[in-house]
Amino acid sequence: MFSIIMPVYNSERYVKEAIESVLNQNFNDFELIVIDDGSRDKSLDIINTLASHDSRIKVLINQEQKGVSFSRNRGLRYCSNSYVLFLDSDDLLPHYALKTYYTVIKKTNADIVFSKLSTNMNKIRAEVQPKIHIQLFNQYKAIKYYLNFRKLSGYAGAKVYRKEILSNTFFMENVNYGEDGIFNYAALQNAQIIAYIDLDTYIYRVRNGSLTGRNSGYGIKNLNSFKQIDFISKRTPKILKKYVNVFRFEIYNSEIQIYEESGKDSKIKFSKEFKKMKKYCDSYWLYTFLVSINPRIKLHALKYFVGRN
Repeated sequence: MFSIIMPVYNSERYVKEAIESVLNQNFNDFELIVIDDGSRDKSLDIINTLASHDSRIKVLINQEQKGVSFSRNRGLRYCSNSYVLFLDSDDLLPHYALKTYYTVIKKTNADIVFSKLSTNMNKIRAEVQPKIHIQLFNQYKAIKYYLNFRKLSGYAGAKVYRKEILSNTFFMENVNYGEDGIFNYAALQNAQIIAYIDLDTYIYRVRNGSLTGRNSGYGIKNLNSFKQIDFISKRTPKILKKYVNVFRFEIYNSEIQIYEESGKDSKIKFSKEFKKMKKYCDSYWLYTFLVSINPRIKLHALKYFVGRN
């Protein structure tokens, strides 16, 4: 039924708990594909020990570090089940995640099931199976929501994909920031039935106090946000193009905040990119406020306007 793909790099502190969160699911039809990406700590030893006691764990080894996208792609090529999901080696699945996905797929025949992620680590110990409320989307509506950051998130986690729609869809290995968003947009364009459930099926471990890596400041990796926007702009049908402007505004607005919280050297080095993003946001904040279908994005646009004056 499910193939869970987990890239690992130097994650000895967390990988055992991550793997055990999969093994402790109340649904057993799965394989866990763990790709060690050239770890230099004891991650691989921990993985091999767990695999020796459970045949559902399949171990792949990159002899040198290739990156999370390469590892995920290797898992995609190797996996054998009908549905695929991704789990990072420091994150967790609540025990009901796979059974929830199974229930939704059986009811809807969805190509992708989107759900929510939580940063509350206590959810891993939840004993009660939550109620499932399903919302269905066709491709048009799903893309519309995605471009407005409404319900359908760009993270690789907290969703499951029919493997068939990913036959020619892989993570871009030359992009290390925003690659999840590119992958998910490409997957949506191959999907006909998309389901959303208002339920946490993924537990994200917050490290360094940030979900987005803001603490590292604006750097080379942030330039990939332009690649993400270019990819999505080129792939969006004409009837939905106006929402690409909303998407671009929200990405740029977020990147501007990272830039403004960065050190002096970063600000000098990337001033050209900052001016480009600011010029766009100055021109499109009102457009975004008027066009977006997401109240949260409308609020961001208003805050941008207030903040610049």
